[in-house]
Amino acid sequence: MQIKKLSMMLLGALSCAVLLNGCGASSKEAGVLPSDVPSVGDAVCRQCHSADVDALTGVGIVAQYDSSSPHKDSPYANNGNGCEACHGGGAQHNGVGPIPYPKPYDGNGTRCATCHTGGYATNAPTMFASSKHANVQVETSSPCLRCHSNEGAVLGATYGLTGNRTLMDNTTYQGLVPLAKEYTQFKCETCHEHGAGLRPVKTHDAAGNLVNWNPSGSNLNNDQFNFCTSCHGLVDNDRKHVMASGNTPTIFGTISTVKVGHHETTWYRVIATTHYNNPNNTVNGITGYVIRKTGDKPCFDCHAHEARTNTNLNNPASATYSAANETIYTKWASSGHAGDLLKAKYAAVGTTANSAALVDTAMTTGVNDTTAAAWNHYDWSGTSRQTCQRCHTATGASNFLSNPAKYDNTANDFSHLAGWKTSSKSSNQREMLYCWGCHSNAGAGVLRNPGAYTAQEYTMNGAKAAYPDVVASNLCIACHSGQASGETITALADTSMSNVSFVNSHYMAAAGTMYMKMGFINFTSLTAVIGSSTYGQTLKSDTDIQGGVTSWHRKLGTPAVEGDDLAVGSGILTSNGPCVTCHMKGYETGTGSKHLALATRPGSGHSLEIDTNAFQQVCINCHSDNGGAADGSTVWSVLIQPASDKFQAALTVATSLLHNNFNIDYDSANYPYFFPVGVDHTVRTNGVTDWTRSGALTNAQAKKLMGACFNINMLSREPGAYIHARTYSQRLLYDTIDFLDDKAMNMSVGATLVAAPFSYTKGTDANTGTTPVVSYLLNHSHGTGAWSSPERP
Repeated sequence: MQIKKLSMMLLGALSCAVLLNGCGASSKEAGVLPSDVPSVGDAVCRQCHSADVDALTGVGIVAQYDSSSPHKDSPYANNGNGCEACHGGGAQHNGVGPIPYPKPYDGNGTRCATCHTGGYATNAPTMFASSKHANVQVETSSPCLRCHSNEGAVLGATYGLTGNRTLMDNTTYQGLVPLAKEYTQFKCETCHEHGAGLRPVKTHDAAGNLVNWNPSGSNLNNDQFNFCTSCHGLVDNDRKHVMASGNTPTIFGTISTVKVGHHETTWYRVIATTHYNNPNNTVNGITGYVIRKTGDKPCFDCHAHEARTNTNLNNPASATYSAANETIYTKWASSGHAGDLLKAKYAAVGTTANSAALVDTAMTTGVNDTTAAAWNHYDWSGTSRQTCQRCHTATGASNFLSNPAKYDNTANDFSHLAGWKTSSKSSNQREMLYCWGCHSNAGAGVLRNPGAYTAQEYTMNGAKAAYPDVVASNLCIACHSGQASGETITALADTSMSNVSFVNSHYMAAAGTMYMKMGFINFTSLTAVIGSSTYGQTLKSDTDIQGGVTSWHRKLGTPAVEGDDLAVGSGILTSNGPCVTCHMKGYETGTGSKHLALATRPGSGHSLEIDTNAFQQVCINCHSDNGGAADGSTVWSVLIQPASDKFQAALTVATSLLHNNFNIDYDSANYPYFFPVGVDHTVRTNGVTDWTRSGALTNAQAKKLMGACFNINMLSREPGAYIHARTYSQRLLYDTIDFLDDKAMNMSVGATLVAAPFSYTKGTDANTGTTPVVSYLLNHSHGTGAWSSPERP
């Protein structure tokens, strides 16, 4: 009895201590930082806070926490003590002092940012504060208040004012939503309930019952697609209707639209115009982005808390257009990685006044093989194209770039595409290179990290072609390095040259040319002497052969770039590798450039264009304006276009000799691209297979003929080769022409150019009376223009 009584007394004393001195603490200690206060666990928090309710909805905050908080029981959130993961330790709270962070959402979620600095969730405070959500124009009348005020959004979601225009205009449903004392702009609590989970959203079914808003079909808590589309409507709750103009555009066949909740006549506010890809891809091509509706972050696959795309403000035809309004989204959507889709939509809508018909126009405008062949040409999700998926789909790219060594194309999951199933891998929808293809966290700008790329499809010096580690540019190299090399041709059996298909270099192989890995170079012995070097040394990089070709452009974006025109230690152009440096981000913010006014390119350079911005960031650091405008506004016409013209003219010389001397035509529009003169190019089987030309060439010459064709195709498909690899492309074209003009490597190109049928002019020097293509192909002093020997560049 004595022991029992003593135990009860001790228990009572402990309870009093907790009540009087706080949750697990005996006294308040001076000088303890809020972040250092010990935790006491969720169970203790519940003792006092179970009766507390959300001020707007009346729902208990503990009930909210239990139903949706991602922090509850999470080992990553204060070892499962989710309450204190956000509010701080409770050991000095009850009866002693305030909890360290009583309102963690204050300051646009500054407390959240102590953990969420960009790893999984983005750094919300800086992004949200400048977002269109935080600065929303407040509306106080229904139904507009549903998505244009904090109070309307929270209460509307709770009481079922969610859905298409008919439901939103229903006065009965509007009347169910309680009036608020005031209506304010969005804040963290607009979307996140207690515990940071997404607020649940309700709607009404056809019978008027209050039901979950569930257009994704998941019926899960924290469904991002369901939550975001409760305002940014895309699919109705029956999952049978797209929310847009309310019309039925003819290309969609039986797929009809219902009026989106509001703004159904304003195309840039209807996300179906950009985020809905017609399932019948064969009609209008790719019409929009395909959302991974059932993924864990379907909206944050690309977006973040910044909530700003500026689609309307970036129409080049609009009087409101300003480069300052460009965003990473509009730049990407207007780039080759998106098949120029937004450009097509802008062109289609023009400056026409808003209307439902214009919404239909924007929604049905797509891109096809003209600008988006890489994404549109085949059903890349199909089994027959699995080897192509790592570069022709976002799904394949994301999986490959995450772990090239363990990449398994048969495991690529395209279940977000219409009709695609694991049992029947096929869909008429197409992906493009979406944000999440290259980014593991697009909103935070976090890239996937594949490491240095090694080509699996072809060799260099007898081994798989290995590319250097150029950090962010590794992602570019993985898909811009081609699928064959000249060594693929030299490895062909000699006896096969009278019946073998053309070896295709593949397309846009910028890395293959820049790093000198791909071209056919075996027109003669690689040890043959030319000038003070050998053929091999003039056609391989200094990383592949001693005494090989160096390249300043290859150094861009690496520390090796310093010490020439750029000062050592300047930090200018030293990171991200050459691809990203030139096409996206020329220098690290804060390190400067000769044009300090341009800190970053519009849209973070996701247009990929070499334009005035690129010139100001990158080119001007080493190149003068070449007689053009000092700000680089004429860089294309003065510096780049003339070089391109000479490069293209040299290709024309090569294809002309191929036609005249070997009875072969090059047709880049029809595979396999090389056909005997006079045959139907649309019939694939008509392509050249007898490279001996009916026995007129030896097997060795036949390989060189295919090699010449390989170079023509590779360089034609890499229209920037004259910049990516200036000297390499010149020499490949010279050697190709040298072989094609008389089947021998004898420095005959100069004579061929001035003779019929070309009859070009070779003046006293390269700058005087000389046809540009002649100065491009023949060796000369770039300072004086004097001709040099040997004539090969």
